Amino acid sequence: VRYTWADSESGGKNRLLFSNPATTDGRHHLTVRLSCDEAQTWTVSKLLYEGSAAYSSLAILQDDDIGILYERDSYQKITFARFTLDWLSDGKDMHSSHRK
Repeated sequence: VRYTWADSESGGKNRLLFSNPATTDGRHHLTVRLSCDEAQTWTVSKLLYEGSAAYSSLAILQDDDIGILYERDSYQKITFARFTLDWLSDGKDMHSSHRK
């Protein structure tokens, strides 16, 4: 999902977000990634949920927080989590203005 377009409000960054179970041996370790170069590289990566996780859907909320809805615990639960760009990037990338 696109978080920002490169303009003066975004600090000149095109930001894309991606989530997936980041393993090759099953569906676990749900991870959220950030790219600032149109998905050429994913320089920020953060574990959101270590256990079993499947389908996930990202959304940008009205206050610029990031929302994610995902299946977990062997498809037994659906969970909504909310976080900020600041949390995802460990404070290295902050964005507080409204998206266009």
